[in-house]
Amino acid sequence: GVVLRKYLGTVSARFDYALVDSAPVIGMLMVNALAAADAVIVPAPTEAATLSNVDPMLRMTAMVNKSRPTPAAVLLMPNRFDRRNRAHIHALRALRRTHPEQIWRSAIPVDPLLRQVGKPGGSAGATKSAGAYRRFLDDLDSGLAGFGA
Repeated sequence: GVVLRKYLGTVSARFDYALVDSAPVIGMLMVNALAAADAVIVPAPTEAATLSNVDPMLRMTAMVNKSRPTPAAVLLMPNRFDRRNRAHIHALRALRRTHPEQIWRSAIPVDPLLRQVGKPGGSAGATKSAGAYRRFLDDLDSGLAGFGA
């Protein structure tokens, strides 16, 4: 994490943000990304089968944060939310109940139009998901106002 943090420090004047994407597997790559991060965004699919994946990530982030002088903010971003699906509604409520200070106030919806993005002429610009991602980024940019209870 030290090497990555130093590198990010050398380019930070040129960028407002640097996103370091890591596979959702707890290992050395993830630990290094967590150690270098000022904030950690945890995608939290609102499907019951994937809810159990959020807690190990949060535990790992908490362990890395203990070794830092300034802990990284941890933000849960609910995604793949289908408001017509009762299981998704219950999963989102469970996330809000168990992590009220860390969860984003909204959720990224399931959007079948995103499948079209990779096709010739496809664009994510007008999809419901794209609008939700824009709101998420706006909340991040406004100082995390959209997070917490």
